[in-house]
Amino acid sequence: MKAPILNARQLYCLVFLFELGSAVIVGLGMQAERDAWLAILIGMSAGLLLAVVFLYVYRRHEGHSLIGILQLRLGPAAGRLVGGIYVAYFLYIAARVLRDFGEVLVTTILNQTPLLSVNALMVVIICWSLSLGMEVIGRSAEIIIRLVSFMAIVTVPAILASDILEPRRFLPVLEKGLMPVLQTAFPLTLTFPFGETIVFLMVLPHLCSSRKAARPFLLAMLTAGLTLTAVVSLDIAVLGPGRAAAEQFPLLAALGKIQVGEVIQRLDAVALSTLILGGYFKITIFTYAGVRGLSELTRTSGRKAELAQLAAIGLLILAASVGMSASFPEHIDVGLKKVPYQMHLPLQVGVPVLLALLALVFSRRKRPYPSA
Repeated sequence: MKAPILNARQLYCLVFLFELGSAVIVGLGMQAERDAWLAILIGMSAGLLLAVVFLYVYRRHEGHSLIGILQLRLGPAAGRLVGGIYVAYFLYIAARVLRDFGEVLVTTILNQTPLLSVNALMVVIICWSLSLGMEVIGRSAEIIIRLVSFMAIVTVPAILASDILEPRRFLPVLEKGLMPVLQTAFPLTLTFPFGETIVFLMVLPHLCSSRKAARPFLLAMLTAGLTLTAVVSLDIAVLGPGRAAAEQFPLLAALGKIQVGEVIQRLDAVALSTLILGGYFKITIFTYAGVRGLSELTRTSGRKAELAQLAAIGLLILAASVGMSASFPEHIDVGLKKVPYQMHLPLQVGVPVLLALLALVFSRRKRPYPSA
């Protein structure tokens, strides 16, 4: 793959679209029912603090990817081991998001199409995009974010004109107390999608001006978090907390109720379009991180070798996306009950905080790296 060159605006677009990903459609934070919007805001606030840790780690090791940072701080052997775990993690999450993407399309508009075929098409597009380089993907993100913004601008007036919003459905606030909200925010909405931005530690070294990463990075997380809060609030106001929590894809159900005369009806296609676009960027970023991380660990060089590695990883992600769960409910259950605790918390919180502490300690001792 070509060495990517991204500017701050492209970084903002990539992070924003990445954050929307599949989170925009699956009913984020609905475990808190009518207080889901509050769980997202709390998770976003904690996610922003976590992002500051990511950015601090990068600033202390500017020019190095996460894999390089691990080897510098933990030593070659331990660093390569933990780096290998991160590569597997990135590829696994890419496969999970691909499964989300495929299941939504197969359930809604492509119900006669095998899941394997839908996912295979997405993998081909992603691998082809990555073969062109992250610079091309960054430029496409600038275009796509305008399209997503346009769809939002069109949708909001249609929602208001349809008279389908019921603000009373938000009351009473904190009906069951604060604890269910906190249990949803930690770790669910913290780790998905906000903590997943740790993957950008594989992208930041190739920013044109790395020292200007913090502002677009944090701003993108903030605007994406507010967007997701608005989406979930829409789901609750239109469907009610009970139905919104029960629906597999509440945003589709909510937008399906839109009707403005005989002209504008069922804008659920807007939600599907956002899923496809956001899902594409999220899977692409995770796949890129996995491929780049593996290249660093195996010291792969040469375009032919990199393309062969990309193709092999694409096939691996495709196979994993189809075979990881027997059904979509099982897939969601694993994503809620196992992945946050067994994968997200250690790799999104534990290791980055450790790296930040090591960087802080050695910087005070004026020793850049521990002796190997």
